[in-house]
Amino acid sequence: MNNQDKNVITKCGLSSLEWPQFNPGQLLDDDDMNSGVTYTRELVRLLFRSLFGCGVICGLQVRPQWACNETKWSITVTKGLALDCMGDVIELPNDVNMVYGPDCQELPPALWVTICYIKKCCRPKDVACSQDDNTQPKPTRVRSGYEIRLYNTLPTCACHCATADDTPPKPKVDPCCDDTEPPAPAVTATTTLASETSTVTVCDCYKPHFEGDCDCGCGCECVILGKITVSTGDNPVPTTDTTMVRRIRPLLNGYIDCGSLKLVDLERKRKRERARDRDAEKEVELWDERAEETEWIPEARRPKAQTQETARARLGRRKRSGTVGRTSRGN
Repeated sequence: MNNQDKNVITKCGLSSLEWPQFNPGQLLDDDDMNSGVTYTRELVRLLFRSLFGCGVICGLQVRPQWACNETKWSITVTKGLALDCMGDVIELPNDVNMVYGPDCQELPPALWVTICYIKKCCRPKDVACSQDDNTQPKPTRVRSGYEIRLYNTLPTCACHCATADDTPPKPKVDPCCDDTEPPAPAVTATTTLASETSTVTVCDCYKPHFEGDCDCGCGCECVILGKITVSTGDNPVPTTDTTMVRRIRPLLNGYIDCGSLKLVDLERKRKRERARDRDAEKEVELWDERAEETEWIPEARRPKAQTQETARARLGRRKRSGTVGRTSRGN
């Protein structure tokens, strides 16, 4: 009996994406025109939050320093790019400087710096053409923007990795806003690159993303950039703690070690060092063979070549200078 004749239970459904389809003679309105832009935007947001999650892509470094006789902080946020939890791109096109300090009050023990996604409608135009003055101006463009916000306490809804400042402790299995589950233990994953296997520790902050979980969908529009505190000592200065910053970026080569974007390729480095040592040993063996071959030749007729002792001395000098492994063509 042909298997294709059997009844197979199926179930179909629709996704959240929708795009326009135009037909000859169709009367188009604003919804038809906007649907094409909406589809592209929603597709990009879906891919961004599913592929990368939320966090800082590049830049957005927080650099604090004293201002007003050490009564305020002058905070500079460098230009950069980030993604919020919904996949919206937060772009800071230029460095931004702002001064923080409560009037007639002491500075807080800590200050959290965040950047949030906002949008603004602009370029209004009249949408009705009439002979009277009752026009209806409507915005014709929407621009994405940013807003840098400062908090005296850790914000409850902002993309970041779990830290000791979370109260109640933030679950490390969720990079967004859920504060109900206990922290998850660290896991170890194995990654293969160029026929070489290395074991790296996956940070708890990236564990759900590494295991293929989709976005959290919590709707957080802010990303934490750092925590400003004042160092202790004889000369206290404001410093930035970035341990809670969730950094994201496409990984082209190497491995990510707990989100720090460090390319770890120790195995290849060890192989290169072993190859250099083998080259040095072969060079000494070559000079040993040459010395044995020339023992029966009279001293006056021997070629002007390095002896075994000079070869070993030169090898020792190369080891001390760090050039072991570079082969020589001889004299």
